Amino acid sequence: MSNPFEILETRLSSVESLLLDIKHKETALPETLLSKQEVVEFLGITMNTLSKHTKAGIIPAYGIGSRVMYKRSEVLQSLIRINK
Repeated sequence: MSNPFEILETRLSSVESLLLDIKHKETALPETLLSKQEVVEFLGITMNTLSKHTKAGIIPAYGIGSRVMYKRSEVLQSLIRINK
């Protein structure tokens, strides 16, 4: 019969390896860009409110060609900043 601590160590090592793989895959995902309309729908605000928050620097925006886009992660971060 095997040592139970060796079995545990083997299983923990396997779990650790899986967690590292998951972490690596999460960081490798590309940033999701949202249009103005998508942000308005996501946050449940008006286009006018979005414009005010963008001008105030609360929600960063990026000009891509003639379009204005928002990074999903930054939109989520702005919710945290607004609610503090």
